[in-house]
Amino acid sequence: MRAQYCLEQAEECLRLMKSAASETEARVLRDLANSWKRVAGQIDRYRSLARDTSEAKSFSPNVAKNP
Repeated sequence: MRAQYCLEQAEECLRLMKSAASETEARVLRDLANSWKRVAGQIDRYRSLARDTSEAKSFSPNVAKNP
């Protein structure tokens, strides 16, 4: 899953929120948008960590590999 996809889903939730039939529906859509944004942030952080870890391993040939 890509972070951009998650952000697009969040935007769609916010768009739908504007035409929600009730406050409850609007709140659910807002909460879903926030969840999508958090997932996008987690994806970005994971990819950054994975990239940093990969770069560190390429610079340290003595790093033990996981079995």
